[in-house]
Amino acid sequence: TAFLPLSVTYTAMGFHWPFGRFMCKLNSTISFLNMFASVYILVVISVDRYVSVVWPVWAQNHRSVQKASGVSLGVWILALILSAPYFIFRDTGPSYNNDNIINCFNNFAFSDDYETPSVNQLRQFRHQAMTITRFLLGFVVPFTVIVSCYAVIIHRLRRNRTLASQS
Repeated sequence: TAFLPLSVTYTAMGFHWPFGRFMCKLNSTISFLNMFASVYILVVISVDRYVSVVWPVWAQNHRSVQKASGVSLGVWILALILSAPYFIFRDTGPSYNNDNIINCFNNFAFSDDYETPSVNQLRQFRHQAMTITRFLLGFVVPFTVIVSCYAVIIHRLRRNRTLASQS
């Protein structure tokens, strides 16, 4: 949220980035760091609830504040690794339409050359790799884990309720 004013300013100024290259890189990185950390914290919460319901005695004996801190640190390290490419590939440069406007954009080829086929292939390959990675690791994997955890939790709680009502 601290970087939100930069994005608002960028949009309000007609996509002119007045804050420099480093802030362009940092703004995007922080945005994706926030996304990945939030998603994986939700995954950890889901797995923790799953463990608490499916193996309550084990969970009571093996969960601790120290282990939770370690898992949280691991989530932040993973989020930092997943957001690092956004720092690497983000760049600033003049707009195609107006040299007075500086855009903050993804420069997947580290090049201003938009004519050479091999450079364009590299640009397209890296863009696709980033998009697929973000989709899989930022949505599909977390969504699958969360849905699976809650499906098992619901099944277990319904089964326990059915067994309790029969006795």
